Amino acid sequence: MQGLTGLKATALICGLMVAALFVVAENKGANTASFQSEAQNLIKNLLGDDVKTSNEAFVLLKNKGITVEPILAKTMSETEDPDKQQKIKNILDYLGYISDKELNQLKLEIFNVINQSKTPEDATMLIKRILNTFHDNHHPFATRTYRSQDGKVLIVIGRNGETGENGQDAQAIDMKSQLVIALGGMGGVRISNESGRSGRADAYTEQGIAIALGGRGGNGATDGSGALMGGAGGGQGNAESPIASFSFGGEGGKGASSGGVVAGNGGKGGGKGVQGWENVNDWLKKIK
Repeated sequence: MQGLTGLKATALICGLMVAALFVVAENKGANTASFQSEAQNLIKNLLGDDVKTSNEAFVLLKNKGITVEPILAKTMSETEDPDKQQKIKNILDYLGYISDKELNQLKLEIFNVINQSKTPEDATMLIKRILNTFHDNHHPFATRTYRSQDGKVLIVIGRNGETGENGQDAQAIDMKSQLVIALGGMGGVRISNESGRSGRADAYTEQGIAIALGGRGGNGATDGSGALMGGAGGGQGNAESPIASFSFGGEGGKGASSGGVVAGNGGKGGGKGVQGWENVNDWLKKIK
């Protein structure tokens, strides 16, 4: 996340030992009031002017941020200071926070597309566009699982690779959710034959729609000898459901170019496409 690049690097260097001490000391059995007080102090320190305190708070947040997120979001909605609002937004973006409202909105958009599409090809194009945009806007620092409060939506997003890293796989399994989605992590910039690989996506459900979209392959750069690297291949997508499933491979990365020489693009990941299309509209009518 661009807004936290400098803070992220400083925190990792200066606050590692502090984070370790905080994690060991964390009392998982603390009551709600105690936890909220701790979270509020964490946020106060994080937004303060003292750089050292902010860095320490940020490292701690990385280790327990997922449970602090609702309080961060509430603080952002209540503060009238635009600078603090932006800081909290940057933090939530870095953690990969997705609100319950966003999860339900995603379900509504996808179900509407399926319901209104005349062919599976039309639905494929629009669903991939929605999910690629969603993934571009939500890329957590670690592979994460999200579940709506009503239990009807489950989504797993694989961590994107940094430069020289591979994207992580995403496996989403829930037998009762109406919508189960897996998004493979995107490959980082490819600087060797072993880097830039995208994450595989696997989604499974028995009582809803399963969607899997493999990660995009990393774009090529130059390796240690200066040779141009081609783009990495897209990740495989595999979704399974007795109702309907959508399995999409990720796009390949773009090859590096220099002086008019262009390395090859990565190939598209495998995916068996749409299955159960003939069932899906009747099923959508039943769950309304």
